[in-house]
Amino acid sequence: MSNKEQNSSEAPLTTVKTVYARAAIILLALNFAFTGYLTYSMNKTQSETLDSMQNAPSPQASVNAMRQVDASSPSNPLTVDETIPQTLDK
Repeated sequence: MSNKEQNSSEAPLTTVKTVYARAAIILLALNFAFTGYLTYSMNKTQSETLDSMQNAPSPQASVNAMRQVDASSPSNPLTVDETIPQTLDK
């Protein structure tokens, strides 16, 4: 076999159409951009949620404030005697 015949038989195995390679690179770039945008959006949403939770009064502080209000007005019907176990009866 001559060199021409060897090269012609190997040529189809090593030939790559650049259109497919460019399309693959473009799809990878779009995927990277979309994933980055989603990550950014989720991080922003999570940080806003955490910020709003930090600025809100804690439930324990609200309970303590209610107890102080209840203790200051004995005629308040919402007072709870903590020595008696509370149940949910109908």
